[in-house]
Amino acid sequence: MRSLQPRANDAGDKCLADDYQAGTVTLGNREDPGTRWLGSVLGDSLVFTCLGVSHGPRMLDGRPGPDSVQLRPHTDFLGTRWETVTPF
Repeated sequence: MRSLQPRANDAGDKCLADDYQAGTVTLGNREDPGTRWLGSVLGDSLVFTCLGVSHGPRMLDGRPGPDSVQLRPHTDFLGTRWETVTPF
């Protein structure tokens, strides 16, 4: 279980957090239950499951078109598959 925190200098104590009622992802305080994520390997990809919700969509889904993230109920969506990249 991990919290995912942006590397931005001004991020402070903010971590990636679920808003399961809206099906979206925001930044929240590290103590919020929605900031707990389980990373697992699925084939050659990583999948992140939010551990802070008891019902509703839980899979982190990246949407490159609108440059946003949301929560999905399962990993059938290509955006739920993540990979690590080497920064420039």
